[in-house]
Amino acid sequence: MNFTGYSTPSKADIRASFSKAAEQYEEHAHIQKEVACLLFSRILADSCKYRLRQALEIGTGTGILTRKLIGLHGIDLLITMDISSEMAAIARQHCSIGLGGRRVIFISGDGEALPFSPGIRFDLIASSSTMQWFHHLPTALFSMVAHLNPGGILHSAFFIKGTLYELESALQQGTGKEDVKIIASNFFSGNRIEKQLSNPDLLPREKFSLQLDQLSINQTFPDLKSLLRTFRNTGTAPGRRRSSYNPSSDPVRYLSTPRIFSRVERAFWELFGEIRVTYSILFLRIQRLE
Repeated sequence: MNFTGYSTPSKADIRASFSKAAEQYEEHAHIQKEVACLLFSRILADSCKYRLRQALEIGTGTGILTRKLIGLHGIDLLITMDISSEMAAIARQHCSIGLGGRRVIFISGDGEALPFSPGIRFDLIASSSTMQWFHHLPTALFSMVAHLNPGGILHSAFFIKGTLYELESALQQGTGKEDVKIIASNFFSGNRIEKQLSNPDLLPREKFSLQLDQLSINQTFPDLKSLLRTFRNTGTAPGRRRSSYNPSSDPVRYLSTPRIFSRVERAFWELFGEIRVTYSILFLRIQRLE
Protein backbone atom coordinates (compact mmCIF):
# COMPACT_ATOMS: atom_id res chain seq x y z
CA MET A 1 0.00 0.00 0.00
CA ASN A 2 1.38 3.36 -1.03
CA PHE A 3 1.13 6.12 1.58
CA THR A 4 3.15 8.80 -0.11
CA GLY A 5 1.88 12.00 -1.61
CA TYR A 6 -1.38 12.99 -3.31
CA SER A 7 -2.61 15.65 -5.63
CA THR A 8 -5.39 18.16 -5.11
CA PRO A 9 -8.78 16.45 -5.53
CA SER A 10 -10.44 17.08 -8.86
CA LYS A 11 -13.72 19.00 -9.01
CA ALA A 12 -15.47 15.74 -9.96
CA ASP A 13 -14.09 14.04 -6.84
CA ILE A 14 -15.09 16.97 -4.62
CA ARG A 15 -18.59 17.06 -6.12
CA ALA A 16 -19.02 13.31 -5.67
CA SER A 17 -17.78 13.34 -2.07
CA PHE A 18 -20.08 16.14 -0.93
CA SER A 19 -23.03 14.76 -2.86
CA LYS A 20 -22.59 11.41 -1.11
CA ALA A 21 -22.46 13.12 2.31
CA ALA A 22 -25.36 15.51 1.68
CA GLU A 23 -28.01 13.66 3.71
CA GLN A 24 -25.97 13.38 6.91
CA TYR A 25 -23.80 16.50 6.53
CA GLU A 26 -25.84 18.81 8.78
CA GLU A 27 -25.70 16.43 11.75
CA HIS A 28 -21.91 16.12 11.70
CA ALA A 29 -20.71 19.52 10.43
CA HIS A 30 -19.83 20.90 13.87
CA ILE A 31 -16.70 22.79 12.87
CA GLN A 32 -18.39 24.16 9.74
CA LYS A 33 -21.24 25.49 11.87
CA GLU A 34 -18.80 27.21 14.22
CA VAL A 35 -16.92 28.81 11.33
CA ALA A 36 -20.19 29.98 9.76
CA CYS A 37 -21.22 31.64 13.04
CA LEU A 38 -17.90 33.44 13.33
CA LEU A 39 -18.08 34.60 9.72
CA PHE A 40 -21.67 35.76 10.04
CA SER A 41 -20.80 37.92 13.05
CA ARG A 42 -18.40 39.82 10.79
CA ILE A 43 -20.99 40.12 8.06
CA LEU A 44 -23.54 41.33 10.59
CA ALA A 45 -21.20 44.07 11.77
CA ASP A 46 -20.80 45.31 8.19
CA SER A 47 -24.55 45.17 7.59
CA CYS A 48 -24.94 47.85 10.26
CA LYS A 49 -22.62 50.17 8.30
CA TYR A 50 -23.33 49.36 4.67
CA ARG A 51 -26.41 48.62 2.60
CA LEU A 52 -26.22 44.96 1.63
CA ARG A 53 -29.20 44.25 -0.61
CA GLN A 54 -27.98 41.88 -3.31
CA ALA A 55 -25.98 38.91 -2.01
CA LEU A 56 -24.18 35.89 -3.44
CA GLU A 57 -23.14 32.88 -1.37
CA ILE A 58 -20.52 30.50 -2.73
CA GLY A 59 -20.60 27.02 -1.22
CA THR A 60 -24.16 26.61 0.03
CA GLY A 61 -23.63 23.23 1.62
CA THR A 62 -26.82 22.32 3.44
CA GLY A 63 -27.60 25.98 4.11
CA ILE A 64 -25.79 26.61 7.41
CA LEU A 65 -24.70 30.13 6.47
CA THR A 66 -27.56 30.55 3.99
CA ARG A 67 -30.18 30.54 6.74
CA LYS A 68 -28.33 33.29 8.56
CA LEU A 69 -28.00 35.39 5.42
CA ILE A 70 -31.73 35.06 4.71
CA GLY A 71 -32.41 36.62 8.10
CA LEU A 72 -29.95 39.47 7.57
CA HIS A 73 -31.67 42.84 7.61
CA GLY A 74 -31.69 44.55 4.23
CA ILE A 75 -31.11 41.51 2.01
CA ASP A 76 -33.60 41.58 -0.90
CA LEU A 77 -32.01 38.95 -3.12
CA LEU A 78 -29.74 36.04 -2.25
CA ILE A 79 -28.24 33.77 -4.91
CA THR A 80 -26.55 30.77 -3.37
CA MET A 81 -24.54 28.17 -5.29
CA ASP A 82 -22.88 24.86 -4.57
CA ILE A 83 -20.85 22.46 -6.67
CA SER A 84 -23.13 19.63 -5.51
CA SER A 85 -26.72 19.67 -6.73
CA GLU A 86 -27.61 17.28 -3.89
CA MET A 87 -26.30 19.76 -1.32
CA ALA A 88 -28.19 22.60 -2.98
CA ALA A 89 -31.41 20.58 -2.93
CA ILE A 90 -31.14 19.91 0.81
CA ALA A 91 -30.32 23.56 1.47
CA ARG A 92 -33.45 24.54 -0.43
CA GLN A 93 -35.50 22.26 1.85
CA HIS A 94 -33.89 23.67 5.01
CA CYS A 95 -34.49 27.25 3.90
CA SER A 96 -38.06 26.86 2.69
CA ILE A 97 -39.45 28.41 5.89
CA GLY A 98 -38.75 31.94 7.02
CA LEU A 99 -37.95 33.61 3.70
CA GLY A 100 -39.99 36.66 4.74
CA GLY A 101 -40.62 37.73 1.16
CA ARG A 102 -36.93 37.63 0.24
CA ARG A 103 -35.94 36.19 -3.11
CA VAL A 104 -33.59 33.24 -2.68
CA ILE A 105 -32.24 31.42 -5.74
CA PHE A 106 -30.43 28.10 -5.40
CA ILE A 107 -28.11 27.08 -8.22
CA SER A 108 -25.49 24.40 -8.83
CA GLY A 109 -22.11 25.61 -9.97
CA ASP A 110 -18.40 25.92 -9.38
CA GLY A 111 -17.36 28.95 -7.34
CA GLU A 112 -14.22 29.21 -9.46
CA ALA A 113 -16.32 29.64 -12.60
CA LEU A 114 -19.06 32.14 -11.75
CA PRO A 115 -21.89 31.96 -14.30
CA PHE A 116 -22.67 35.69 -14.29
CA SER A 117 -22.23 38.28 -17.01
CA PRO A 118 -19.89 41.22 -16.19
CA GLY A 119 -22.82 43.52 -15.46
CA ILE A 120 -24.18 41.38 -12.60
CA ARG A 121 -23.02 42.92 -9.32
CA PHE A 122 -23.54 42.18 -5.63
CA ASP A 123 -23.28 44.14 -2.39
CA LEU A 124 -22.13 41.05 -0.52
CA ILE A 125 -20.34 37.88 -1.58
CA ALA A 126 -20.02 35.36 1.25
CA SER A 127 -18.35 31.96 1.46
CA SER A 128 -17.78 29.68 4.44
CA SER A 129 -15.61 26.54 4.58
CA THR A 130 -15.36 26.32 0.80
CA MET A 131 -12.34 28.05 -0.73
CA GLN A 132 -9.82 25.52 0.60
CA TRP A 133 -11.03 23.33 -2.27
CA PHE A 134 -10.28 25.93 -4.94
CA HIS A 135 -7.49 25.16 -7.37
CA HIS A 136 -6.60 28.76 -8.30
CA LEU A 137 -7.61 30.96 -5.37
CA PRO A 138 -6.17 34.37 -6.43
CA THR A 139 -7.78 34.08 -9.86
CA ALA A 140 -11.09 33.10 -8.31
CA LEU A 141 -10.98 36.02 -5.87
CA PHE A 142 -10.22 38.45 -8.66
CA SER A 143 -13.25 37.13 -10.53
CA MET A 144 -15.43 37.55 -7.44
CA VAL A 145 -14.45 41.11 -6.61
CA ALA A 146 -15.18 42.05 -10.23
CA HIS A 147 -18.81 41.30 -9.37
CA LEU A 148 -18.91 43.65 -6.36
CA ASN A 149 -20.80 46.92 -6.45
CA PRO A 150 -18.89 50.01 -5.26
CA GLY A 151 -18.82 49.62 -1.47
CA GLY A 152 -19.55 45.90 -1.86
CA ILE A 153 -17.78 43.40 0.38
CA LEU A 154 -16.42 39.89 -0.02
CA HIS A 155 -16.43 37.92 3.24
CA SER A 156 -14.86 34.47 3.30
CA ALA A 157 -13.64 31.98 5.89
CA PHE A 158 -11.82 28.83 4.85
CA PHE A 159 -9.35 26.27 6.13
CA ILE A 160 -5.64 26.78 5.47
CA LYS A 161 -2.35 24.94 5.87
CA GLY A 162 -1.90 23.65 9.42
CA THR A 163 -5.38 22.18 9.51
CA LEU A 164 -5.36 18.59 10.84
CA TYR A 165 -1.62 18.63 11.42
CA GLU A 166 -2.13 16.18 14.30
CA LEU A 167 -3.64 13.62 11.94
CA GLU A 168 -0.71 13.89 9.57
CA SER A 169 1.80 13.56 12.43
CA ALA A 170 0.00 10.52 13.85
CA LEU A 171 -0.14 8.93 10.40
CA GLN A 172 3.58 9.49 9.92
CA GLN A 173 4.42 7.94 13.28
CA GLY A 174 1.91 5.14 12.96
CA THR A 175 3.11 4.10 9.51
CA GLY A 176 6.78 4.87 10.06
CA LYS A 177 6.79 6.95 6.89
CA GLU A 178 7.67 10.64 7.12
CA ASP A 179 6.40 11.35 3.62
CA VAL A 180 2.76 10.49 4.42
CA LYS A 181 0.58 13.44 3.45
CA ILE A 182 -3.10 14.21 3.84
CA ILE A 183 -5.23 16.44 1.64
CA ALA A 184 -5.13 19.33 4.12
CA SER A 185 -1.34 19.58 3.83
CA ASN A 186 -1.88 21.08 0.39
CA PHE A 187 -4.29 23.78 1.57
CA PHE A 188 -3.13 27.34 0.92
CA SER A 189 -0.90 28.85 3.61
CA GLY A 190 -2.07 32.06 5.24
CA ASN A 191 1.25 33.79 4.52
CA ARG A 192 1.16 32.79 0.87
CA ILE A 193 -2.37 34.10 0.44
CA GLU A 194 -1.49 37.39 2.13
CA LYS A 195 1.56 37.79 -0.10
CA GLN A 196 -0.41 37.09 -3.27
CA LEU A 197 -3.29 39.38 -2.36
CA SER A 198 -0.89 42.17 -1.42
CA ASN A 199 0.12 42.33 -5.07
CA PRO A 200 -1.25 45.71 -6.28
CA ASP A 201 -1.68 44.27 -9.77
CA LEU A 202 -4.32 41.94 -8.36
CA LEU A 203 -6.01 44.27 -5.87
CA PRO A 204 -5.07 47.93 -6.44
CA ARG A 205 -5.10 49.68 -3.07
CA GLU A 206 -6.93 52.69 -4.46
CA LYS A 207 -9.80 50.38 -5.46
CA PHE A 208 -9.90 47.71 -2.76
CA SER A 209 -9.30 47.36 0.97
CA LEU A 210 -8.01 44.06 2.30
CA GLN A 211 -8.23 42.51 5.76
CA LEU A 212 -7.00 39.06 6.78
CA ASP A 213 -6.78 37.34 10.12
CA GLN A 214 -6.27 33.77 11.27
CA LEU A 215 -7.85 31.67 13.98
CA SER A 216 -7.32 28.13 15.21
CA ILE A 217 -10.06 25.91 16.65
CA ASN A 218 -9.41 22.56 18.34
CA GLN A 219 -11.81 19.65 18.22
CA THR A 220 -11.48 16.51 20.34
CA PHE A 221 -12.94 13.05 19.84
CA PRO A 222 -13.32 10.01 22.09
CA ASP A 223 -11.48 7.81 19.59
CA LEU A 224 -10.03 7.77 16.09
CA LYS A 225 -13.12 6.10 14.65
CA SER A 226 -15.25 9.09 15.69
CA LEU A 227 -12.85 11.50 13.98
CA LEU A 228 -12.91 9.54 10.74
CA ARG A 229 -16.70 9.26 10.89
CA THR A 230 -16.87 13.06 10.88
CA PHE A 231 -14.77 13.20 7.71
CA ARG A 232 -16.91 10.58 6.02
CA ASN A 233 -20.23 12.16 6.97
CA THR A 234 -19.26 15.66 5.90
CA GLY A 235 -17.52 14.73 2.66
CA THR A 236 -14.34 16.47 3.80
CA ALA A 237 -11.96 13.66 2.85
CA PRO A 238 -12.74 13.34 -0.85
CA GLY A 239 -11.28 10.18 -2.31
CA ARG A 240 -10.73 9.34 -5.93
CA ARG A 241 -13.04 7.79 -8.42
CA ARG A 242 -12.14 4.17 -9.08
CA SER A 243 -10.28 5.05 -12.26
CA SER A 244 -7.82 7.28 -10.44
CA TYR A 245 -7.99 6.11 -6.83
CA ASN A 246 -4.88 6.51 -4.73
CA PRO A 247 -5.38 5.37 -1.11
CA SER A 248 -3.16 8.15 0.22
CA SER A 249 -5.75 10.70 -0.89
CA ASP A 250 -8.30 9.47 1.65
CA PRO A 251 -7.29 8.68 5.26
CA VAL A 252 -10.76 7.28 5.95
CA ARG A 253 -10.03 4.53 3.42
CA TYR A 254 -6.40 3.73 3.98
CA LEU A 255 -6.92 3.55 7.76
CA SER A 256 -9.24 0.61 7.12
CA THR A 257 -6.20 -1.61 7.68
CA PRO A 258 -6.66 -2.69 11.35
CA ARG A 259 -2.95 -2.87 12.15
CA ILE A 260 -2.28 0.64 10.83
CA PHE A 261 -5.44 1.99 12.44
CA SER A 262 -4.30 0.80 15.89
CA ARG A 263 -0.81 2.25 15.42
CA VAL A 264 -2.15 5.63 14.31
CA GLU A 265 -4.62 5.82 17.19
CA ARG A 266 -1.84 4.99 19.64
CA ALA A 267 0.34 7.67 18.01
CA PHE A 268 -2.33 10.29 18.71
CA TRP A 269 -2.24 9.50 22.43
CA GLU A 270 1.57 9.41 22.53
CA LEU A 271 2.01 12.68 20.64
CA PHE A 272 -0.92 14.77 21.90
CA GLY A 273 -2.41 12.94 24.91
CA GLU A 274 -5.82 12.82 23.21
CA ILE A 275 -7.55 12.39 19.86
CA ARG A 276 -7.44 16.05 18.83
CA VAL A 277 -7.30 17.97 15.60
CA THR A 278 -6.73 21.65 14.91
CA TYR A 279 -8.53 23.63 12.22
CA SER A 280 -6.61 26.68 11.00
CA ILE A 281 -8.99 29.22 9.49
CA LEU A 282 -8.37 32.34 7.46
CA PHE A 283 -10.95 35.12 7.56
CA LEU A 284 -10.78 37.30 4.49
CA ARG A 285 -12.53 40.60 3.87
CA ILE A 286 -12.17 42.55 0.61
CA GLN A 287 -14.16 45.73 0.01
CA ARG A 288 -14.49 47.47 -3.33
CA LEU A 289 -13.93 51.18 -2.73
CA GLU A 290 -15.12 52.50 -6.09
